[in-house]
Amino acid sequence: MPGSTIKYKLDPDLTTWGKGIANGYSFCALTGKKKYMELGGLQQKHRPRVFLISSTHGAETTSLAAFLATLNVFKKKKIIKKNRLYLYSLGKICEELIIKNNLQKNIKLIKKNWLLSFEFLIKNRVSFELKTLFLQEMIKNKVLFQGFFVPCLSHGMKELSLFKKAFKKSLYVINLANKFGINKYLSSKIIKPIFTKYN
Repeated sequence: MPGSTIKYKLDPDLTTWGKGIANGYSFCALTGKKKYMELGGLQQKHRPRVFLISSTHGAETTSLAAFLATLNVFKKKKIIKKNRLYLYSLGKICEELIIKNNLQKNIKLIKKNWLLSFEFLIKNRVSFELKTLFLQEMIKNKVLFQGFFVPCLSHGMKELSLFKKAFKKSLYVINLANKFGINKYLSSKIIKPIFTKYN
């Protein structure tokens, strides 16, 4: 993953890119060191070419145009720097509210350069009940939330304020649930992990 490459100062031979690279359009890329990428190039003369990529969607110029436009916006508006600062501000707000509500044992922040994720715990074990309750309360307070936050260019101070307000109200309910029981406040089924053998 490119974000991990930068964070951990890795020097990979090959890197794959996908998801937001073309702002939602179907596009991915394989990049790497010249000596490895050339193994699949048309200039390869001394040995058989290595099959590096498929050209199934090679003629989809719309996705290529979307990638170039996305790259241009990222450079022009310094999106990476903006997103990191936004995540720092959001992380600080959430951390302060968690401490203020004495919920450090229930909610753990996992900070990365590109996203902020939340782990919900009861007695040091992951709790899907607690996570379900928290997501339920965030949604009630007008924030569509899955347990992690990935910033984008559209996010500004208004959205930061809205998230803070919803987060604060949701923490209040978590404290009530700790005191009187989660089931008293849940109004939906408990969420489940995506990758399970049985339903």
